[in-house]
Amino acid sequence: YYSDNMNGRQIFPDVIMENKKMYAQEFKCNINNLNGVGIKFSTYNIENKNGKIKIVLTDLNNNNVIFNKKVNLNNIIDNDIYYISFKEQKGVLNNTYKLELYCDEFEDNSLTYWYSNENVNYNLNDSENKEMYLIYKGYKNSYNIIWYILILQLFLYCYKICKENENEKES
Repeated sequence: YYSDNMNGRQIFPDVIMENKKMYAQEFKCNINNLNGVGIKFSTYNIENKNGKIKIVLTDLNNNNVIFNKKVNLNNIIDNDIYYISFKEQKGVLNNTYKLELYCDEFEDNSLTYWYSNENVNYNLNDSENKEMYLIYKGYKNSYNIIWYILILQLFLYCYKICKENENEKES
């Protein structure tokens, strides 16, 4: 299940991320079980991008750092969503998270993120007040996996019965 933080608002590219700067945004999770967050970046199709960006995600309800990793810029595709994945956080609907992007190890003007500036509730350190476009990945309802398992078990049971019947007819 995927959701985003724009609620139908228009998004735009190109908040230029500068070297030696940190960008941060808080958001409320709008799904029950979260196991990933996506950030839409632009790279202007620059090949052989040098450097790394550090991505940190913290659950502000308990100050638990969920994700903390440096990402090589060559792993980021132009105008695509880069997903960070982590152990599923269960029962986190309406929890507040903080996403931080540390730009300490890359060349200026080699990376931007998509944003919306309509009805912005969050502040970025660059004082332009542009909200990052984020995608939330997880399960809206944890019961879905149980249904999938039950259906699979039912299918396997029916398959087993059919095979047993075939074997009895051959005997």
